Amino acid sequence: MDAVALVTGANKGLGRETARSLAERGMAVLLGSRDAERGAAAARRLAAEGAPVTPIRLDVTDAASIEAAGERIAREHGRLDVLVNNAGTVVESAAAEMTADVLRRTFEVNVFGAATAVGTLLPLLRRSPAARVVNVSSTTASLALTSGAGTSAGTPRCARPTRRPRRRSTC
Repeated sequence: MDAVALVTGANKGLGRETARSLAERGMAVLLGSRDAERGAAAARRLAAEGAPVTPIRLDVTDAASIEAAGERIAREHGRLDVLVNNAGTVVESAAAEMTADVLRRTFEVNVFGAATAVGTLLPLLRRSPAARVVNVSSTTASLALTSGAGTSAGTPRCARPTRRPRRRSTC
């Protein structure tokens, strides 16, 4: 029996490539997308390239959408083996110009959306003999990296090469 994977935010970018990679490894992949048309187009593209996936409408900011996806997965597969929380949004403001509304929208997708997906889909994950949850993030999650704060080059001290060993970490 093929492992069943759900990738959120999979109609483009890293999510689509993750869906492709899992499908190429023989998993039954559900390509999650909040826009059904974009999800279907991405699934057709991947299928044409030899990576069959099934589109599923899923908006991580909408609990009813996650519940509906879970019901469909339960009906069609009976379990979920891999959940890849890839859906995310990029903060489009410099840290100095950040507003509470921008942070709320960002956290709604990047933090609460992932947590809601795990909580809602947990019963399906528990049916798997070896369930996995993968939470995807990027350097855009760092206000220091996106704003240039902390160092002159915008790179945190822990990511810069040092000339001599340090006794303690700055991270």
